[in-house]
Amino acid sequence: MQLNDIQQKFKHQMLGDKTALLDDADLNGIFETGEISLESRLNVYRTGILEKLKNVLAITYPSVEKLTGEDFFRGAAYQFIRQNPPRGGDMNLYGKEFPSFLGALKEAQGLPYLKDIALYDWITNKAYYAADDAPVSADILSSFTPDDFAHLTFEPRASLFLFSSIYPIDEIHDFCSNDSGDEAEPLDITKGGVYMMIYRPEYMVRREHLTKSEYDLLDHLFSGQPLGEALEEILKSDPDFGFQAFLSRHMSLGTFKNITLNTMEGKKHESTCTETG
Repeated sequence: MQLNDIQQKFKHQMLGDKTALLDDADLNGIFETGEISLESRLNVYRTGILEKLKNVLAITYPSVEKLTGEDFFRGAAYQFIRQNPPRGGDMNLYGKEFPSFLGALKEAQGLPYLKDIALYDWITNKAYYAADDAPVSADILSSFTPDDFAHLTFEPRASLFLFSSIYPIDEIHDFCSNDSGDEAEPLDITKGGVYMMIYRPEYMVRREHLTKSEYDLLDHLFSGQPLGEALEEILKSDPDFGFQAFLSRHMSLGTFKNITLNTMEGKKHESTCTETG
């Protein structure tokens, strides 16, 4: 029997059919017998693997574990792990599908915001482990003429993700993060949703609240739409939108990695970024 066959069947035993090894005479034969049954010994491995992967998910999704409790989280995590075993070696990025899994989990229907708080946790995790980069300097804007601005395209920082929810996920997250022992204010999930960007400007992940128009404009820009077209879409629904204030704020926050000028003539002007130590 090839080593790859043994590995695949052992994986199936650990995360799938518990009898996969025991019912396979050739595979069963490679294990030594002893006072402790093979099934009992394999159960030790199975429990250890599931528990370690559960702990990985608990680190990535701390708000979910806090909301649901340790027992519920363990049961949901074990079920998820069996359906979605790791496919790569970087455990820091394991569990991408967990928010969707929770959204479809029958036992979690009483927490309609659970999928969104899980997504918030996941994005925060991705932002933390994203590649380092530097924001574009505001000085780049002086190299563009007024006519250029309609053709500018904006590239987000590698760690930046937009997030929106119909629930007050920011307050739910803060409620889950309250480890001070102080009694937290009761949550009101009917108070309205949020628009945010989550990113890591330096060493710590931050969140910035956005207006809907601000969120929509960033969404248009980050999809590659030129500024003129994107801004035209925003002004249709929000005629009073202040672009100068928007641009000033996001240059100050370090939202953009790059600003590029593209015109019909094919001109291209790229900013240069200096890596910081």
